Amino acid sequence: MQNTRHVWWCGLMMLGSVVFMGCSSNGDKWTKDRPKLFKSSGVVKYKSEPVEGAIVLYQSGEQTARGLTDAAGRFVLTTFDEGDGAIAGTHKVSIRKTVYEKKPTKYDSPEERSVAKFPKEMLPAKYAKADSSGLTAEIKSGGKNQETFELDD
Repeated sequence: MQNTRHVWWCGLMMLGSVVFMGCSSNGDKWTKDRPKLFKSSGVVKYKSEPVEGAIVLYQSGEQTARGLTDAAGRFVLTTFDEGDGAIAGTHKVSIRKTVYEKKPTKYDSPEERSVAKFPKEMLPAKYAKADSSGLTAEIKSGGKNQETFELDD
């Protein structure tokens, strides 16, 4: 019985070692096959004011890079890992800012308010889709890749 437990524990330890080594390898298929990325950032303004909390998407045929604007309207693009950038080439760009508001419904009573929240778009609808936004960005393999998007109605 003692020998059986020993064999079982040894087998379990070997299996754990194999799993651990596989997870801690210096590059797996998913990382090695990634395209080359270039640091990219920018600013979003609506009616000349910085837009905070907007999602910016750079879309190309291969990959989509995304960024979230801060209080100054600045964003840094991410494709795989935080701030890693975007692939080189021309990208269609979409920008969207959605807030969720709590609105009373006809079923709400003063004692029991609804917790439902409804989306409200804070930017013109045309910017929410890359095909209708009219926005593009060129990511180059050298130099700074910084864009300023001035949105209007």
